[in-house]
Amino acid sequence: MDKSVKLKISENRKVKGAISDFTISYSSKNPDNKSASNKIISAFKGNQNIIIEIDSSLMTLDEDKKNLLLGRLTATLEKLNPKYIINKVHYDKKRSFLSVPIESKKVEGLKINIFADHNIWGKEEFTDVIPEYGVRYYITEGFSDLETFMEEDEEERGNKCSMVIFDHIVLGSMGINTTKSLTELKSMLDKNML
Repeated sequence: MDKSVKLKISENRKVKGAISDFTISYSSKNPDNKSASNKIISAFKGNQNIIIEIDSSLMTLDEDKKNLLLGRLTATLEKLNPKYIINKVHYDKKRSFLSVPIESKKVEGLKINIFADHNIWGKEEFTDVIPEYGVRYYITEGFSDLETFMEEDEEERGNKCSMVIFDHIVLGSMGINTTKSLTELKSMLDKNML
């Protein structure tokens, strides 16, 4: 395992109300957690394909910063030309003062879904523009029809994947849903994080 990444993996299956089967807390000896995140995702991905879901409604940023990040991402997608779908989403943005809600308004955002095969995922130019504020990864064997995948509900998507990971790089935290055991996950990290 890569000694520059410090991580702790915990099983949540017996925890009442847990939204993921496993949790990983991680940090990098470098000042940047992004490289640690990419190494962990790559270790779990192996030779499988990955579908990445970036939803601006889940990002804990102000709208200008979201738009800047998503603009950089879409420019890179246009350049590298992987399969991707961009949809508009509408969500309620709540403002509060001293934890008291004072305003709620409808905001338009984007949901971007990207099919990244091994070739695209291996490009640093691509992984560098993935936002650090909450991204969902669907790791899937052999499945590559992005449009069909996006039309399915969350349960159907999960059934097509060996693993679904929600990663928040800034917090250094991942939630993982999978049928794999804790021992299998640790083995994948030990074997593939070089």
